[in-house]
Amino acid sequence: RHRTLCRRLVVWWGGRGMFANLLNAVKRRDRFTLEELRRLNDVVARTTTVTTANRDALVETFREIAELMIWGDQNEPSFFDAFVEMRTLTHFSRFINQQARHRAGHRQGQPARGGSHLTLQLLQTLSIMVQNIQLETSLFYLFSNNHVNELIECDFDFDDEEVMAYYISLLKTISLKLNPATVQFFFDYGDGVLGGNKKCSEAPDAKLASFPLFTRAVGFVEHPESMVRAAARTVVLNVFGVHDKELRRYLLKPENWALYVPRVVDRIAAAVESLDGVALVDGSSPTEISHDGERSNLVAELGDLMYHVNDLMCVPNLLDSGDKSHSHYEDEHGVASKTERELWSKFVEPTALGSLKQGDGATSSMTAALFALSRLMQACTRTTLANRLCEVLTKKKLQRGHVESRCIHRIAQVSAT
Repeated sequence: RHRTLCRRLVVWWGGRGMFANLLNAVKRRDRFTLEELRRLNDVVARTTTVTTANRDALVETFREIAELMIWGDQNEPSFFDAFVEMRTLTHFSRFINQQARHRAGHRQGQPARGGSHLTLQLLQTLSIMVQNIQLETSLFYLFSNNHVNELIECDFDFDDEEVMAYYISLLKTISLKLNPATVQFFFDYGDGVLGGNKKCSEAPDAKLASFPLFTRAVGFVEHPESMVRAAARTVVLNVFGVHDKELRRYLLKPENWALYVPRVVDRIAAAVESLDGVALVDGSSPTEISHDGERSNLVAELGDLMYHVNDLMCVPNLLDSGDKSHSHYEDEHGVASKTERELWSKFVEPTALGSLKQGDGATSSMTAALFALSRLMQACTRTTLANRLCEVLTKKKLQRGHVESRCIHRIAQVSAT
């Protein structure tokens, strides 16, 4: 009797579990409706302040909103109509700004309120939505009304590693969606209007323009975390790659150019000079075990920077193939040419080649200089820079468009000696 009762209980609980799973499946299927989306929006709209009591519920609500929006993008376009109609993004901005004000008040001695988890969820939710939305019209809805730009400019607690990681991930995700159509939602052409409501040719002087996505990203190029630095470089590279003449003019203006490319070149020179402080290829023994890790980090950072600069030198010009009137000007003053000149004048000539002479002007050892040149030649795909460097090292004039492969191979071998 005891065994029979046990078997009946197992069957009863198992059947009950199966029935519960069926009910959950129905609930999950019914959850993807406009009514559910409106209900979730009402929950957010009725919440005026984030507290420790309602924080977890809000986190879950925003997570479900993101799930419904991604499903709607792929299955029911009317979801985004409702999303815009209900102005759901305004609630994102409201809670983000609320948390920023509370953080500022906490710095001034006022008591802090619970909400860091909500900040993380909002950043993650927006990043997931931007990454997974496929329809361009849906992206337009998401980027409109300047709400995302306001989030980009918000004063987050970047000392919090999780906040920093989610924030830089959001910037990177947005940058991957940039094109001549979507960039208008982030780049203010100077007339104070976002969203492409005014043609570029009608905009005032580009020096009045602003681009928070770019200026925020360049602020992290020297961040101590390598993941943050790499993401910031990706954002900037994607920005430079957008085919928009007004944006390109803005980026090439001296005050904006100085925010990024010269600083990257300076980091390359600093990394090479730092290599002298660790054992490299000269056979000396490191005095501390930590030098091995320091050396690996420096070499990895130097390689990343070299490849990144090469990517900048590969940014194409914006002129159409049939437009020859300003082709020479574009070749001389485009992103690729300016980057090459910056690299040559601030690193190759003074630091690398200058150190090979080992005179009073040498800033690093000959070993470190040759090692850096080998890394540069391994990463470089720009013919003009490779030719110029080979001509200096071999004192041999090369034909236009020809790269002395033996010279490059010889330099590259230095790192293995």
